Amino acid sequence: MLVEGYTEALKAKSGFTGELSYIFKLVKEARAQPSRIFTIPKWHIEELFGKYSRCFPAWEMYPPHAGIPIDAGGDIEKAAWHGIYMPEAMLYEDMWASYNLAAQSEKYLSQNAASKIELKTHGRAVRGAILAAYYFVEEYLNAIAFDCWWRERANLGEDDVDALLEWASKKQRPRWLSLENKTNRYPRIILRAQHCPLTPSN
Repeated sequence: MLVEGYTEALKAKSGFTGELSYIFKLVKEARAQPSRIFTIPKWHIEELFGKYSRCFPAWEMYPPHAGIPIDAGGDIEKAAWHGIYMPEAMLYEDMWASYNLAAQSEKYLSQNAASKIELKTHGRAVRGAILAAYYFVEEYLNAIAFDCWWRERANLGEDDVDALLEWASKKQRPRWLSLENKTNRYPRIILRAQHCPLTPSN
């Protein structure tokens, strides 16, 4: 009776309305690998727990696509140290790390005695910064596209959903969009605007 009462109190606090067997299954799978940190998308947690913001500090700060860390052993501090998983934030950090390496190794270009390894290190850092900047912009667009779909899916037409998810509904397969297409289409969908405020000319 004590366990049942405690469980009901937790369900009420978190807004859980599903089957407890599913949660038990997740916990069992997690405990089979006690050293592992699981990341569960915020949107999936919100599907399971309608009031999870009562259990997780600053819950509303994080977007739907954010990966929430959960320690298999139940160590909340370990999970918190791991941090919230957001691909666009990681790529932003990659971009600046590569840029800093390029800035630090630029001195090799003016040194007559610079070795080939030092020159190649600089070149790799420059190329890495450029690529990381491109990846960051595309991942940022992907992130806001997914979040828009998740929050507005009931109000979006099939064409807009397909664009945001890079999916072809009629053929039931992925349909990848170019970066230029995303930068033009996504702002129009999100802002419900006829013309994109950002264009190659401005």
